[in-house]
Amino acid sequence: MKYIIVYEDSKKSDNYVVCNHYEPENFSLKDFPIGKRLADNWKAPTLIYDPGEGNVFSDWLCNLEHWLIVSDAFIEKTAPYLESSVEYLDLTIKNSATGECRNDYKIINILDILPEDVVDLEHSVYHEVTMPEKNIFYRMMIKYAFKEDRVKGYHIFKINEPGSYYKFISEELVKVIKKNKLTGFSFQPVKTY
Repeated sequence: MKYIIVYEDSKKSDNYVVCNHYEPENFSLKDFPIGKRLADNWKAPTLIYDPGEGNVFSDWLCNLEHWLIVSDAFIEKTAPYLESSVEYLDLTIKNSATGECRNDYKIINILDILPEDVVDLEHSVYHEVTMPEKNIFYRMMIKYAFKEDRVKGYHIFKINEPGSYYKFISEELVKVIKKNKLTGFSFQPVKTY
């Protein structure tokens, strides 16, 4: 099975909606533990966009936090692949000019978090960052490669590595996105060995 890094694609249309603000202002998914269910204690945020900066709604809604905010159409088309791997969290999208709100998008919380050792370091390209005085060590990944036997069977996942916001999806999921002409997605292949 082949894997892909999926990015939000704000470049294909100059008119894509970009949510630049949210309420409450101190809301951030960075505060939540990765790979944990959040729905039980979830307080739906409101994301705000300026229609003067963009008014075309893509299926992955661009936002400053790089959250995976997807349309109901995306959820419907990809459900067979994602059911047990994610949870969908409510939010409201608000037009800053009119105050009009819509609720046909969800934040995807990815539950499948794989350990760092799924990365094939021999075939990956990365820089090691070391700051011994602060007891900091991590890899700044430039190009990923995976150990095929460690990622096989997953359709969406993240890697448990510090500071990473990358989302990985299977080639099968990419085919569903393309077949259904879902918008707002950009793809970068990842090799497996």
